[in-house]
Amino acid sequence: MKRTDPTIGRDLKRGGLVIGGLLLLAIGCSGCDGSSSVDTTTTAADAAQVGDIVTIRYPASTIMCGERNDASAVYVAGELAMRQTLRVENSAMKAVEAGKAARKAVLAKSYSCEWAPDKGRYIVKDKQITGDDNALFHVAEYCLTQQATSSGKCWWISASAKMNAQIDRLPAAKEAGR
Repeated sequence: MKRTDPTIGRDLKRGGLVIGGLLLLAIGCSGCDGSSSVDTTTTAADAAQVGDIVTIRYPASTIMCGERNDASAVYVAGELAMRQTLRVENSAMKAVEAGKAARKAVLAKSYSCEWAPDKGRYIVKDKQITGDDNALFHVAEYCLTQQATSSGKCWWISASAKMNAQIDRLPAAKEAGR
């Protein structure tokens, strides 16, 4: 006689639906800047260089901060919450939700931070890579200024250097055709 736990199948279906939904959301948000192709092979560390013109790939989940320390705090809070929840709960879905909640909590206290706008082009003014593959945190941080304004205000974004990039570099032909 087979012993089965009916909650296992239900949990697998629910987890599959959530992961599938998150993928669809990411794909849908990737086109918010008008482009339809997304390069998922480029890591955050290799996404752009100083002087490149970029767009935000995932505006619905990217937090930009006027202060570099605030951007780092948002990233670290989310990353620690995700790692801890995954370790304790062993659930990717719960880990993603915990990371999102932690980032929102820091966002609420960091007045220089806000969600990225749906559209816009930015010039990379500074790029900092902290740590390496052996470090606890290997982080890519970008200082972006809006291309359309001359204010020079720097918006910092931070992400794991080894993960999918939050920005897309525009090809030179697209830059020239502004």
